[in-house]
Amino acid sequence: MIFSFQKNLSFAMVKFKRIILLASAAVLLAQSTWSQDDSVITPDYCYKRALATYPLTRQSELFTRIHELQINTLKAGNLPQVTLNGQASYQSDVIAFPSPLPNMTIPVLDPDMYKATLDFTQVIYGGGATQRQGEVEDINLKLNQQNLETELYKLKERVNQYFVSILLIDENGKLNSLLREDLSAKLLRLESGVRNGTTLRSNAEIIHAEIIKTDQRLIESRFNREAIIKMLSELISDTLPLNSVFELPDPVVNISIFTDNRPEYRLFDLQQARFDIQKKLVDTRLRPKVAGFATLGYGRPGLNVLLNEFDTYYLFGAKLTWNLWNWNQTRNDKNVLGLQAGITHTQKETFDKNVVVTVQQYISDISKYEQLIIADLQIISLRESITKSASSQLDNGVITSTDYLQELNAEMQARLNLAMHQVLLKQARLNYLAATGNL
Repeated sequence: MIFSFQKNLSFAMVKFKRIILLASAAVLLAQSTWSQDDSVITPDYCYKRALATYPLTRQSELFTRIHELQINTLKAGNLPQVTLNGQASYQSDVIAFPSPLPNMTIPVLDPDMYKATLDFTQVIYGGGATQRQGEVEDINLKLNQQNLETELYKLKERVNQYFVSILLIDENGKLNSLLREDLSAKLLRLESGVRNGTTLRSNAEIIHAEIIKTDQRLIESRFNREAIIKMLSELISDTLPLNSVFELPDPVVNISIFTDNRPEYRLFDLQQARFDIQKKLVDTRLRPKVAGFATLGYGRPGLNVLLNEFDTYYLFGAKLTWNLWNWNQTRNDKNVLGLQAGITHTQKETFDKNVVVTVQQYISDISKYEQLIIADLQIISLRESITKSASSQLDNGVITSTDYLQELNAEMQARLNLAMHQVLLKQARLNYLAATGNL
């Protein structure tokens, strides 16, 4: 009997040392994961970094440069245009009189002719086409910039998703760390009971197994947290410390006042404005156009076709062109623009309806989580009392470790539900602001 007791005591001491080592490792793991340092990360910081460093942001400068070049091209159209032309030809017949004229010698023209001209053209009145085209380019720049702003706005929503994921992991990790502390303390008391012969070893082993499971959850949480931090770091082009503290503000939301400032609405308005300007540009096709011209030439023959030799010449003047009828092309093009404007209008209405539906969902989520949090607090209060009673019963051998763990896990789950609902409430409020364009 003495040998058996010493053997059990020795085995218990070995087990106790292993437990102490596991407890120390878990504490170090928890501290390395959820310790707070000076690296406090906020969504506003990530917003600014993401908007400043995201590759898509560089398109703004490119759009501006393209617009400048296109405007310069339009302005060049109002400057004199210079063209150099050359021509050589051979014709089967030339000008000749049927019979000689008295007292006059008519030279015989050569059938091969040559000319080189330098032609100048200057638009005097272009029907307003250049001005309208410039307005189209101006609004195209605004459209490109607004479309870019719309795409960049989505970065804020991505940042919020990363923050929510990290905070949920943090809350889970904190509760698991607290759970492990409680289990370790309980295990020490049970091991003492085993040594004194007042507690079954199976009760201690059950608690020991639960500690190992808790360690696994802590390890999984740590790796998941690090992975999300690395993704967020890549998004904002900044290496965030893995032990950073992430703070998600709880924004004030007034759901009774609906103010929609989504950037997509400005995009739709700009698209409608472009259709209006394009219609005015189409109207310029039927307006008269006046241009001045001048030509400097050298060839054989010159302007005097009866002079059979190379000669220089020049001419200048003005010309009028007026397309009086283009077979309803202008009307058809304006009708097409009107239909395209109608499509854009329906897209705006569809987007508006989707926003309203989404906002209603977030309003419902806000109310839901507010009520769930009230219930969570009541459940936690009751679960604390139940767990305290179960702990005392386990210490006195009234219930088993399995029974105790069932009550302890129920309390931890209630605390986790509270933490989760608090984070999700913040997320719902941020989602509401994002959906209404007020983030």
